[in-house]
Amino acid sequence: MFHDFKTEIKLFLVVALVAVTISIGGIFLLKAMQVALVATPQPQNPQGTDRQIYRNEEYGFELVLSGSWEGYTIIPEFWSGQTLDGRSTEFQGSKVVIRSPNWSVAQPWQDIPVLVFTKQEWQLIEAANLNISAAPIGPQKLGENQQYVFALPPRWVGFTDALGQDEAEEIVKTFKAIDSIAVWQTYRNEEYGFEVKYPGDFVAQENVSETLTLSFRKNNGFPIWIYAGSNQNERIKERITFIEDTVRQIERRKETVNGVVWNVIEETIPPMAGKGMPGSLLIFYREQNATLYIVQCVNCDPDIFGEQAQETSDIFHKLLSTFRFVDDGN
Repeated sequence: MFHDFKTEIKLFLVVALVAVTISIGGIFLLKAMQVALVATPQPQNPQGTDRQIYRNEEYGFELVLSGSWEGYTIIPEFWSGQTLDGRSTEFQGSKVVIRSPNWSVAQPWQDIPVLVFTKQEWQLIEAANLNISAAPIGPQKLGENQQYVFALPPRWVGFTDALGQDEAEEIVKTFKAIDSIAVWQTYRNEEYGFEVKYPGDFVAQENVSETLTLSFRKNNGFPIWIYAGSNQNERIKERITFIEDTVRQIERRKETVNGVVWNVIEETIPPMAGKGMPGSLLIFYREQNATLYIVQCVNCDPDIFGEQAQETSDIFHKLLSTFRFVDDGN
């Protein structure tokens, strides 16, 4: 029988060509992966689970900053503008600039500038009768409370070479307007060296024995507790000792609130048929001068206890933001 050598040669060449193509493609793919691995920098300050809450009590707003913003600074500035009604009436207001610790003159990092307007000034902005920049667009509203409206300047991001712009935009998404606490009452304890503010319609109850037990409650609502005592006292140490099991869910982390670093324990007992009553416990604690301070919110998880718990949770975080250590006699 006649043997077709030409067909075999053609087949061999086709197979060889395919093999060479795959090999070359694999080499290029490997090189590309190597380049990608080299070219992708790892973050110098991984965020992890830590976060920081910046809360501005003067005007009433807060932002959740990532862990890489630890050591941020606040720069007070002003915005200015004039009306467009032919009178050119001049206006000026506050601008709160939050600056990353990564910022330097040689390599600027993206700032977060929050403009503060009165309700009257914002009405002029909305009516296009108050111009605060050369940009053809107005400021971008972030939110408002009973006294102020908050906004970002026009073109605040994306028009410079500053680093960290994407991260700044993510932080801005956490913006929350809160009510001002300027009219809250102040509780001060000279023995344990701290003070804290609380709403005027809450009742403060104090009990002092080996340790301080302090509660704030509105009518029959969920209480907010503060404990203080020696860090060697077993009773107060038990309040931050938790054992996780199949029912309790326990999360531990750190949070920085207005420059004060707190340890956080969040215990949740979700609703489970046949497993008893649900519950939640949120604890912020820290040791200072051999004293253990605990600020605690009971059953203030809105996912479990609803709208009333949300209100208590909001007040808890505002109250915590006013907590400060004081020296005797000051």
